[in-house]
Amino acid sequence: MKFEVGSVAVWPGHGLVILKRIENKVIGRHTKEFLIFEGVINRMTLMTPIDTQVAIRKVIEPTEAKRMLERLTSAVPAVERQDTWNKRYREYMERIQVGTPEDLETVFSDLIGLRNSKDLSFGERKMLDRSAELLSVELGHVLRIPAQALFEQLMTRQVAC
Repeated sequence: MKFEVGSVAVWPGHGLVILKRIENKVIGRHTKEFLIFEGVINRMTLMTPIDTQVAIRKVIEPTEAKRMLERLTSAVPAVERQDTWNKRYREYMERIQVGTPEDLETVFSDLIGLRNSKDLSFGERKMLDRSAELLSVELGHVLRIPAQALFEQLMTRQVAC
């Protein structure tokens, strides 16, 4: 993926990022070129060598973003999962770290479904908030919807009876 200053991308686990600058840094005896990004969610500075751009990906396409938003805001049935929270937590963390829109949608939808069938633990609530935050910032940017309004819309999803 080719970047220019001002480019918007998604850094898995951190969400939407903006390329602030490209700079050379001396490491040992070598000079390397680095991409310096700033996170939209927490203003964290993220740096990666230009030749190994971790798993940075393009922002979701607007047509796919609209379809995803329709799926995310539709009513869902309650979900009963038999596996332990520990196992779910590891699976969900891995999906968030991979950071594809589909993985984030799965984590969010699973946790919303669980919330509709039982009270979520503290860890589950934090993971639900994180997945909703990552989705709302990216989808909000693409669809030109305020991220906070989108977050609230996602979190008030209704149960299908």
